[in-house]
Order: sequence, then C-alpha cells, then structure tokens
Amino acid sequence: MLKIFKCCLYWCLVYCCLFFLSGCSMTVEQENTDTKAVQEDEVGQEDGTAWGSGQEVQTGDASDKSKTRVTGLTMANPTGEMHHCNTEDGYYYITESSEELKDGAYGYHLMYVDFATRQEIYLCSNAECSHDTPDCSAVFDAEEFGHDSCLFIYGDRLYLLSRDYDMDGSMSMNYIGDDTAVLPEKLCATLYSMNLDGSHREKVYTFDSKYTVEDRIMTDEQGIYVVEKILSTEQKENNTYTTSAQSALVLIDVNTGTAKEVCSLDMQDGIRRNIMGCYGEYLVLFSTRYDRELSPEEEFDDAIWKEAYATSQSVYETLSVETGDIRTVKSVSNANIHSSAIKDDKLYLGIEGTGSIQEVNLTTGEERKLADVKCNDIHYVTDEAVCCFDYGGDHTMYSVKLDTGEVLHSGLVNKSLGWALELLGETRDSMLVVYDYDATPAGDDSYEINQYKMALIAKEDLYQGRDAFQAIQMISSGQ
Repeated sequence: MLKIFKCCLYWCLVYCCLFFLSGCSMTVEQENTDTKAVQEDEVGQEDGTAWGSGQEVQTGDASDKSKTRVTGLTMANPTGEMHHCNTEDGYYYITESSEELKDGAYGYHLMYVDFATRQEIYLCSNAECSHDTPDCSAVFDAEEFGHDSCLFIYGDRLYLLSRDYDMDGSMSMNYIGDDTAVLPEKLCATLYSMNLDGSHREKVYTFDSKYTVEDRIMTDEQGIYVVEKILSTEQKENNTYTTSAQSALVLIDVNTGTAKEVCSLDMQDGIRRNIMGCYGEYLVLFSTRYDRELSPEEEFDDAIWKEAYATSQSVYETLSVETGDIRTVKSVSNANIHSSAIKDDKLYLGIEGTGSIQEVNLTTGEERKLADVKCNDIHYVTDEAVCCFDYGGDHTMYSVKLDTGEVLHSGLVNKSLGWALELLGETRDSMLVVYDYDATPAGDDSYEINQYKMALIAKEDLYQGRDAFQAIQMISSGQ
C-alpha cells in the first residue's frame, strides 16, 4: 500500500509526520514497498446557521432492530478524490492555496468549470463581485474552514465537509526537549450544503469536537454516511503516536440535521482498516497484515517496516452494515508491487509481473482474468474501462474494457512535459483531464507548475489516443 507521510512544523515546536493508507471510491490502491510520499492539502470554511450539533448522535448496533436498513450505499465521489467533484454539467473544486482578501484575512475559492461553455469561473452569480470578501459565495474563510475538507454532490445540492487533517496513524516529534507534543487547535468538523450555483450556503451538522471525521463519505436515499472516531495518543520519549481508539459509521439526516450511529467499526483485533469502497449494504475494507504485530516505533523505522512489509499481505474484506459480518474476499502478497481499484461490487487487481488485470466479484468471491495488458498499473476506473498508466515508461495509458476485456492503447500525454494525463472527472460521454501545464524549469530536472490546464475529451477519443482535447478557458492556476 502506498504509505503516505506528511511533514510540517507546528508553531516551530512540533515536527509532524503523517502516515496513512490511501484508497479511492471507485478506488485505487497502489502497493509499493519503496515508496513513502508526502501529501498536503488545504481548504477553507464559512458562515450559516447550524441545524444539528454533535450532541444529537444516537447510538446503535447491527442487532438494533429499530435501526434504519442500509441497502444502497454508494461512494459520494466516484473519483475517490474528495477535494473536487462533478456533475454532468460541470466540475467543482476548492483552491489548494489561500489568497489575501480585501480585509487582510485569507480565504480559499470555490471554482467551477462549465462543460457547456468550457469556461472556468468563480462559483458566484454576482457579475459585479471581486471575489475578495467573505460575503462572496465563492470565498471560504481560511480561519474557519478545516484544512482537509471534502467536496461532493448529494441529491441536487453541493456539500462540503469541513475537517482538519486526520492524525490517525501519525507520529509527532518534539524538537525542543519537552516531553509533551504541541498540536494545532482542532476545529469541529462541520457539514455544509449549498445550491449548485454556490448560493444559500448553510450548516447541516456540526460534530462534537472529540471526534475526528474520516474522508470516506457514502450516501444512500436516507442520507450521508461518515466515519467518526476518537483518537488516542501514546507518548514514548520525544515522540507522540496517534491511533484510533473508537470508531463508528454514522448516518446524517440532511433534512433534520441529526445523526445516528449505524454500527461500530471497532473490530477489537488491532488491525487498521480503511474503507476502500461500498455497494449495497457492504463496506469494502482494505488492510495490511504483517507476520507479527509492529510497535509504533517499528512502523516508523524505515528498515524495520520495509522488511516486515515484504512478507505482509494486502487483505480485502467486506463488512455488512446490516449484520456486522466481515468476510475476507482476497489476500495478495506484498512481495510484489500491485495496484487495485473498486468499482461497484468488483475488485480489480494489477500485480507486477503478471501482465494482466484480475477481476474479483466481491459478493461471490469468483475471480477471472479480465485481460492481458502490457501495463497493469491501475490508476482509475471509468464506467467502461480500467485505466492503467505506464509511469515507469512512456507515461501513456492502457484501458481495458470492463464488458469485453478489450485492450486499447492511448499515446496521449501531457503536451508540455510528456507526463501522464491527470483524470479529474467523468460524465456519461466525456472525461475532464489535465492535458497541459504552464511550467517553469526549476534547474534540477524538476518544474514549478504555474497552471494546470484542463480540457474535456470524449471517452472513446481518450481510449483510442485521438488528440481531440476541448480546452477549458482557465482563470486560475487550476489547483
């Protein structure tokens, strides 16, 4: 599994290294024993009147006969990337960097790409607005909104889950000799909704400050499901290790602004599981199983971790939200790099050295070879195809049709640098991609990206490698 670390200095006192397992809705998981990468995302916040608060959570479990039945779960954002989303009509994203506003404060901007006009705009309907004041619908005050917020569509509304970084699986290091780690003040996670044009933003639900809310968001006709958890810390010398002590799946009723616990996610076996996807009444879970239990110190020791990881297994399970039953569907050795993705009730696997894509039915456990393919590094699953990118070679894309197993090769790459295309969103017939950059050489074989240039392209043109990009007229950096 791609181990993701994040390093930052809090108030010049704490060096924080974030470690967590990544996954996506459709969801892509990549296994690499030599890779530990850095992730850093920021978003902002806003006004409104709260409907609900974290005090209103009702508890429940799988044996509670009065609880609401869960039968049609879907991931809130099919791309798995929670900082942007799209409809058939357009694409929404929150800028990564804040900008100074007219009053000297800082804010993030909510941007919109209109697919019909192929124009990027601020999500604000006021033609006279300069988009630099808090009353603009496209502005999110950086002091109020969490740094790792999630954006998604539910029904006919746009939702934003304001939340801070999830510190589960992190290590904090104190450099000044004090044995107490100092962390930033935590904001209460808050769910907001607004019209699709950004107007009428309001608070739907505010979580109790004791909870950390994960970024895996699911929906059905009853409401929005999130995982809330209580974190615990363990101090060892100058290091503080943070892990989840208690977690549960919670249903938020957007009509009443109340929340109800659907089921506990505490398995009591010491295994850290991550939600990779969902379908029907099932959550699809991913975990790494080592031959022996690793201490927190060992998990953050590169040499020890790599040795343990080489003999570990990646385990895919389904958990029935209705009954609490958990079932192992597939285990894969981590001796070889592999990638995986979830689409509906199917698991797709690309294991290094096999030259193929495997499909696993999560309900029956049946497996079949979908296709033999030169590159099986899974990056994305569209409604029609598994998309693999040759990152170690020419960065081109191989797509495998889900219904027939047909393999198509696209030679399309980023126009400026020859890097792989970035797939941002999907409609019925088209894909939104980053197809070019405005980039400045940094002098060390790296580049500073000044602008991410977006374009629409018909899916079949993308799969077949036809250069038929429809450029978006950009007004921002695209990130």
